[in-house]
Amino acid sequence: MSANTGVAFQEYLANFPSGKNRDKAQQELAWSKAEANNTIQAFNDYLQKYPQGAHLGDASKKIEDLKRADDRTKESQRFQEARNSKDDAVLQAYLSEYPSGDHYDQILGHLDDVYWEKTNKNDKSSLQAYIGRTPQGRHTGEARDAIARLTEAAVSAKPPKVLVDPKAEVLKSVDRYVKAYNDTNVEELKQIWPGMDKTQVSSMHDFFRTARNVRSSYTLLEEPKISVADATVTIIQVTTFVLEGQQKRQSSTLTLKLKPVPGTSGGWEISSLSGD
Repeated sequence: MSANTGVAFQEYLANFPSGKNRDKAQQELAWSKAEANNTIQAFNDYLQKYPQGAHLGDASKKIEDLKRADDRTKESQRFQEARNSKDDAVLQAYLSEYPSGDHYDQILGHLDDVYWEKTNKNDKSSLQAYIGRTPQGRHTGEARDAIARLTEAAVSAKPPKVLVDPKAEVLKSVDRYVKAYNDTNVEELKQIWPGMDKTQVSSMHDFFRTARNVRSSYTLLEEPKISVADATVTIIQVTTFVLEGQQKRQSSTLTLKLKPVPGTSGGWEISSLSGD
């Protein structure tokens, strides 16, 4: 309906305010104004005033067309905002609001790029988080390759396993036993020989309390016999000391039985000791 038509209805109403076509002219004038404004509110005002009016169908269609146009405009604005954003919350909001939108795949790809940009390429957990978040992402292959490289580098960087020499470890325990003599220290002796009984402990206390200038050394009589579960070492222990003002020398042939110390890498301790 043209603007001139609206003017014509205004003139008719001005000239015939009580004319028989007054109601129709008023309705047509209202419709003319709604069309001129061309807004959802204007067409709703028309329908509210004339719910059964001649232009009911046209008004409803105009409202739907304007809503679709508004939605397209809003989506376009949201798309431009999302396309230029690196805030994953903004991108996720767009995808949630427009799951069937024309730009859904484009923003989904952009979100994938944002996730990848924020991923620490030198951290396995960060790379795994990217894969978990976007298992079909365009950078998944790169992420898996990076994880493989980091894993290989970590394996290569591990220090080589140190091989323990059982004989050296066993003799180290014998050295500790002899050192406890030279230190005249029963507690030190008990650390390497935790199974000492009360009589042996008492005897060593008495000896260390009365003897002075204790010096002890040993010589292997044969190669140590070593297995996974135990070891046997036969030595000649020579100990010199001063007792009651006199220099003494004591030579003993001893057999030391040793066992591995749990929780250590190759450690041994004396389980029993016998000899003359």
